Amino acid sequence: MCGAIAPRHILGFLHNFHQATNEETVDRALLRSAIHGWRKLRLPYRAGDGEETRRIVWSIILGYADTYRMLIAWYDLRDGFRHFRTGRIIEVETLNDPIGEA
Repeated sequence: MCGAIAPRHILGFLHNFHQATNEETVDRALLRSAIHGWRKLRLPYRAGDGEETRRIVWSIILGYADTYRMLIAWYDLRDGFRHFRTGRIIEVETLNDPIGEA
């Protein structure tokens, strides 16, 4: 059965991706709900260097890169799009503020 759905040469990659994303603690359903409902999120976030910050973002897309998931969002403070690894999001709080309102 191995290789029946995916070519054999990418099975190792898929296995690594599955293991990495299973270690996430963030509820992806909350992220998707905020995206579909056009709601802002408050994210306590741990950067790669271990620094923890709190950010309010406009959630846009839940995507994938290499072996991790990422939330692509507009970050007002930096006036630009940012990518947040979902494995580094400590928790998710959906705000009542719709996207596009300050």
